[in-house]
Amino acid sequence: RPFVNRKQKNTLYVAFVDYGLFDFSTLRPYDGSSIDGLRVGFVKDDFLNYRQEIRECLLLVKSLGYKLFIQGVNSLGYSEAEYLDLITLVNEIQPYSFGLVDTYGAMYVGDVKRYFHLLDQHLDSTISIDFHSHNNFQLSFSFAQEMICLCENKRHLIIDATLNGMGKGAGNLCTEL
Repeated sequence: RPFVNRKQKNTLYVAFVDYGLFDFSTLRPYDGSSIDGLRVGFVKDDFLNYRQEIRECLLLVKSLGYKLFIQGVNSLGYSEAEYLDLITLVNEIQPYSFGLVDTYGAMYVGDVKRYFHLLDQHLDSTISIDFHSHNNFQLSFSFAQEMICLCENKRHLIIDATLNGMGKGAGNLCTEL
């Protein structure tokens, strides 16, 4: 609460939690005094092995009144069939957004386009796409530009960025760019 400035307009305050490292039963109902949303990330193995438990946690976040942001960590690690299965779950839950996530900074532009087209064709058009990249190959800025071109007036796009690119490993897209 001390870091949330409610006088700041057009701002969403969102916290990130890793499935398996957060006790969802401790989450209190949304009251407008703290975060507005919760970004829940999970790895492919958890999705494949704990799909029902993950589903219940995601639905709990929504039922408590928070905007839900879903991130299947390391999109590149999912086969096309697994990714489509994940998109099916996302469509069922109807979160605020679903992330295309380059967790290890291993994507190339062809990967970004391929996963975007899977999302564009199969993700409900009311769900925002959230693009989150790591800058291992110094491609985050060009990927962000590519995503903007691909989404051009098709759907709501969220581009994740951090101050000075601060983040795990090689960091993320620099907000300053």
